[in-house]
Amino acid sequence: MKSPLFYISLTNYRMPFLGILLLALVPSSSYAMWAGIPDTQLVKSPLIVKARYIGTTTLTLNKKQLQLGVLKVTETLKGNKQDVVLIRLRISPANSPRSSNEISFQLGQKGMWFLERDNQRKGVYEIKHPQRFIPEQQFKNRLPALLKLLD
Repeated sequence: MKSPLFYISLTNYRMPFLGILLLALVPSSSYAMWAGIPDTQLVKSPLIVKARYIGTTTLTLNKKQLQLGVLKVTETLKGNKQDVVLIRLRISPANSPRSSNEISFQLGQKGMWFLERDNQRKGVYEIKHPQRFIPEQQFKNRLPALLKLLD
C-alpha cells in the first residue's frame, strides 16, 4: 500500500503541469481587432490629403524623442493646404516586441490619409486607426463616394 504522502506529492506536480500545458495551447502572438470606421466618420477628419510616405524623422521635445513620419502631399482634399505633413508614429524600440496595435507604413507608400490633430503637438497629425489610410489602388474606387460626402 502506498503512503498518503505519495499522493500529496503527485498533487503538487499536477497544477504546474496543467499551467504549462495551457500556456502551450495559447497562441504565442495576438492581434488587435479594429472596429470599422464608416466613410461618414472618415470625412470628418480635419485634414484629408493624397500623399506619399517619404520617411521618418526623430524630433526631441522636452528631452523626449518623438518619432514622426513624413508625408509629401500631392493634393489636399480637406483642411489647410500643405506640401509636407508630419504624422506621429507609435513605434516600439528596436529590440522590443512589436505591439499588435502599431500602425506602420512603407517607404514610398501612396494613398489617401484621413488625419487627426495631435492634441499635444501643434502641426503634427495622428493616425490612430489603420482605416485612416487608404492605399492608392483602393481609394480610386472609393474616391467618388468620398468626394460626394465632402461636399
